[in-house]
Amino acid sequence: MSLPKLKSQEIPFDHPESINMFRPTAEKPLVATLAAIEMYQQQTILQCLQILQQEADKHNGLDYLQVFEDDSKPENLWFIEDEEGGAITSLLPSDYWVLPHKPIAIRSFIWVLSACNCAWK
Repeated sequence: MSLPKLKSQEIPFDHPESINMFRPTAEKPLVATLAAIEMYQQQTILQCLQILQQEADKHNGLDYLQVFEDDSKPENLWFIEDEEGGAITSLLPSDYWVLPHKPIAIRSFIWVLSACNCAWK
């Protein structure tokens, strides 16, 4: 089984907002929605995270939103890195919506892998 393919980000790598390194910490944990884990599996999510970290190192940062696509799946796999105090979230597009009085709502997320030390740096 091959890994999903990372799509090109929407902003240039030298853009001032292309600064995210996708490195989970205790202050900024990696989380994933149940739907993302069910569709892509935990191991694939961690492997995609490692790809993001390699790309972030290569380009000195990435946009906050990164998208992986897999033609065999009905939805893409998104990664969103929040600002300080937030998280790195792996989710499906259908997990994400905007509410009128709240900026962003993400449904059914869970903490992923306290044992993902291989992907944490």
